[in-house]
Formats: sequence, C-alpha cells, structure tokens
Amino acid sequence: IKLETGDGEMKQRISRKIKKLRKWLETFKISWYTATSYAYMLGYDVDSVPMLPARKVTAAHEAGHWLMAELLGIPVHAVNIFVYGGMTTLSKCRIDMSDRTMVSNYVKIYYAGLVGEQILLGKAGDGCMGGKDFDLESAQDLIKCHILFTGEAELTPDYISQETADKIIAMSKQIHQEVVTELTEHKDKLEEKYIHLLKKRDIYMGINEQGEPVEL
Repeated sequence: IKLETGDGEMKQRISRKIKKLRKWLETFKISWYTATSYAYMLGYDVDSVPMLPARKVTAAHEAGHWLMAELLGIPVHAVNIFVYGGMTTLSKCRIDMSDRTMVSNYVKIYYAGLVGEQILLGKAGDGCMGGKDFDLESAQDLIKCHILFTGEAELTPDYISQETADKIIAMSKQIHQEVVTELTEHKDKLEEKYIHLLKKRDIYMGINEQGEPVEL
C-alpha cells in the first residue's frame, strides 16, 4: 500500500478497506500488529504507510524503554523501529544479581515498554518483537534470580515455595508502580521520544565530552 500526497479519494478508499479489515481481524481475535507483521514477511509494502498502527504501538513501546534507561542513567546505544517490531539496545553490562538496585533498574526498563504504550495509547500489549510476554518474563526472571541468589527464597521440590512466589509478586508490583509513576511524571519527554521515533525510526546515541548522551 502506498499513499501518494494529494490522492484524497485513494486514501479514503484504502481507509475504508483498512477499517473493514480491522473488524474482520477483531472477529477472529487477530491483532493488527500480527496481521501487518505477516503482511510484511509476505512481501507487501506495508512499510510505506507512514503512520501504520503497528508502528505507533512499537514507537510508544520503545520510547518507554528509551526514556526509562535515560532516567536511570543507563546508556542507550540505539533505538530502532521496524514494521514488525522494535529494539532498544543498551550498553553491555553484567548484572549483579545480589544488587537489588541494579536488578530493579533493569526490571524497570523491561516494564517501561508496556507502560509507555499504556500512557501514550491507552492500552498495552503488542509493541514488543517477542510478544507482550517477552518483557514481562524477562523481568520476572531477573526478580527470581535476585531472590534466589540473595537467599531470600525457600526452595521446595516444586522449585520455589508459595512464600517466595509472593515475594516475587510483591517486588514486581512495587517496581511496576514505580515505573508508572516515573514515566507519568515525565510524560512530556515520553511523547517527545515517541514522536521522534515515528519520524526517524532509527536513533543512534553516543556520549559527548561532558559525558552526556547525544544523538549521532
């Protein structure tokens, strides 16, 4: 699909077709994001649509990751938006599982993608390349490792006890709420990054002489 500037009638026709397609997808519980991803893999020129719904979701998702890393002072090397997903690349770092602050910071970055979607678009769930569960599972794995590594966990034949599971849930909820609070307080910056990603799609970062992150 390619929408040429000034071709109003063509845009209206395509818009009507897209609305019908969305209704059909909703009937079979197929997300628009999934549909456009498959269309891309099959060779359709979906990338030429400048404000594709899937791209909006991905931009909001990656903007959340990007801003949270920036607020925490963790260097971001690149943020990329593809028609089938996106990626925020952080500097390489070995996470000390005994350091609760470090673990919490990286969990915050994982949660920030879905929270960014929620704040900017009113709903969350489709912006991550690995699916909505990828970031959540990665965050949960970090929390589990931290609790097990620090000896806070009570091991059972089923791996962890209910008490340990409750600790994981409590820590997860606390960190998630902190992410919601912090991104909401910086919603203006979140929106700036979101709009910037929609326009440019590929952001590469460096460090200036003052040690501050700058776009290359």
